[in-house]
Amino acid sequence: MNVYSKRIGKCKAKLKKEHFDGAIIIPGPNFQYLTSYTVESFERFMGLFLPVNEAPLLLLPKLEEERGRTRSVVDRITAYDDSDDLKDVLSFTFSELDLQGGKIGVEGQMPFSTCQLLENASNIEVGNIDFILQSLRLTKSTTEIERIKRSSRILERGISAGFEAITKGITEKEVARVIKHTIEDQGGEVPFLSVQFGPNSAIPHHTYGEREVKKGDVVLIDMGCRYKGYFSDITRVGVVGKINEKIKKIHDVVSKAQERAIERVKPKVEAQEIDSKAREYIKQNGFEDRFIHRTGHGLGLEVHEPPYIKQGNSRRLKPGMVFTVEPGVYLPGDFGIRLENDIVVTSEGFENLTTIGKEIRNI
Repeated sequence: MNVYSKRIGKCKAKLKKEHFDGAIIIPGPNFQYLTSYTVESFERFMGLFLPVNEAPLLLLPKLEEERGRTRSVVDRITAYDDSDDLKDVLSFTFSELDLQGGKIGVEGQMPFSTCQLLENASNIEVGNIDFILQSLRLTKSTTEIERIKRSSRILERGISAGFEAITKGITEKEVARVIKHTIEDQGGEVPFLSVQFGPNSAIPHHTYGEREVKKGDVVLIDMGCRYKGYFSDITRVGVVGKINEKIKKIHDVVSKAQERAIERVKPKVEAQEIDSKAREYIKQNGFEDRFIHRTGHGLGLEVHEPPYIKQGNSRRLKPGMVFTVEPGVYLPGDFGIRLENDIVVTSEGFENLTTIGKEIRNI
């Protein structure tokens, strides 16, 4: 039995335990996790039907049939034509799988219009099963962790190339272009990228623009790399020219806050404890109001997924969980410092998947 068949089996067992008759999974990370088939959100309806008492079925438009048969592990495939009435196709599929009038699990990301379509086609009752799907993906296998590690190595090369590309007059956008090319040449993808010069580094979700680098600028590079479907996410900072004492101090505070948080990582510790370790140190140094986000988020097939390292999250860590630890301090109009590493929980504690140095790069 391959890994995807095992995942489908576990999913069906959990569905049955929660009194669902089946589930429908649409394109996205859960679809990929269960089928090996990677497809972005799609205009036409596509769905993995998971009846708890029958083999899974993939319902696809005909133009996706060939890819579905070659890329998916699901053997049972039904393809429909654009001229077909989708309501009739769905009604027939529900009847074929003995799901008419049943309780069907769907993802929270499923559009309301799609839910309505499914309900109207079969008189089913739908329920959110994000909690089931998240529980399946929460801890990573050895293969998944190795892919995240490989993603991290590729990302680190991209960050280094970005800093090395910075010369007088270069823009954020031009540095971003260098990083993207480096990542893609290594076999990775760049779903998001932030290159922030000077005051822009104090805007956490600034991406990149036409601002030219200036002497004295803090340069913050934050990016995600996807390799074979799996994400890494790292942030590092540099300074153009002399590094002043204010920058040194805040970098030191953020660095030590991150270290204290990472040192607390081990099985059975609550996620909120990791956040508290970083937050407490930053508060002790007078920057409590300038740390304006959670300390971290899970990594896997999504760049943001459970476990979330934040206040109020009492979820206990388990071996195989992978997440970021990324405290930051932001001074609007001046600069921001954030340091981000990727961490995996092990049976004894943790492994730091990020190997690139976190010292301030002197550019």
